Amino acid sequence: MDKDTCFIMKPVKGVEEVNHLLQQYDLKQISEMIGIPSAPFMKQMDSGDYF
Repeated sequence: MDKDTCFIMKPVKGVEEVNHLLQQYDLKQISEMIGIPSAPFMKQMDSGDYF
């Protein structure tokens, strides 16, 4: 997943991918891998009320 994909994919799909990545990385590492600062990344993930 890259930055552009993160912002255009449906929240459910994004959460599935992030949950998969959380098995190996923390949220800060995932945001760095995607190329988004952690605060906007958390806001994007929170947009679907999944946290």
